[in-house]
Amino acid sequence: MVTGATDGIGLALAKEIAKKGVNVVLVSRSLDKLRAAEKEVKEKAPSVQTKTIAFDFSKGSSGDYAKLASELKGLDIGVLYNNVGVSYEHAEVLQDLSDERIEQICEVNNASLVKVRQQRATRALVF
Repeated sequence: MVTGATDGIGLALAKEIAKKGVNVVLVSRSLDKLRAAEKEVKEKAPSVQTKTIAFDFSKGSSGDYAKLASELKGLDIGVLYNNVGVSYEHAEVLQDLSDERIEQICEVNNASLVKVRQQRATRALVF
């Protein structure tokens, strides 16, 4: 399972995992970008199975995480690459960020991992 799987490092990880013959669950916000990423993964490794799940880690309620867990139910997730993350639009001093922006960064970059594990959505090794 790769979060943040539609761009950059996440997409590259998903492709590399698939090239090794490992099935991949791609998780990201945008369904359109997920479909494009899935296509790229399938081009690199046509024999692997893929699953896409649209999920916004910045807005995930406990109900949303329960739904994510149900989407993963029955899958044997051995490794979770928690690649989802947000940062600043440009370099800023922490004190200049709004409380809302700091909360969003903490939610996506830190709390999301704990919440995925808390739902027992995966027993995976986490990277």
